[in-house]
Amino acid sequence: MKHHLIAAAIFGLSAGAAHAVTFSGTAQGSWVDPIGSFGFTIANNDAGETADVDWGTPATTNFNNLWRFDGVGSDGGPGWTADAGNLFKVGDFTYRNGSVTGHDFDGASLAVTLFIINPLNVTESFSFAFDVLNTPNVTGDPVLDGDIASIANISTSATFMYGGLDYTLEL
Repeated sequence: MKHHLIAAAIFGLSAGAAHAVTFSGTAQGSWVDPIGSFGFTIANNDAGETADVDWGTPATTNFNNLWRFDGVGSDGGPGWTADAGNLFKVGDFTYRNGSVTGHDFDGASLAVTLFIINPLNVTESFSFAFDVLNTPNVTGDPVLDGDIASIANISTSATFMYGGLDYTLEL
């Protein structure tokens, strides 16, 4: 049985004072700093595809475990748009939980690069450490046998200046 966890990476944009500016851009992701020495592969093709990290040899299913990030606009499609004080989506995170053996993968970091294209040209980078708790898949219950993916550092921010005002990007 195939299980997916899908979540959107959401950022907030705020300004020091009310200001009617709309920002827009794209986002790309790549997996870095894997924890473990064997049993995983990383394919960082988010500029046009997705950034994937997969691990393990399929045991009772035909697929291994997979984390996937697809940045908004990274494939040439529509990007993100945000006004100060609003949340905006920068990408989708998908987790495929297989039943696997033959790995020591315990996690990796997702580096998200946010390209602010309009009304200025700014690039901001963020890094989020993802941990995984791999369960032994022995009960036959997909909920009890489900692996747990978590984000180790849930809050991060960056600032930039536009029109004399400081803006903060925050996850």
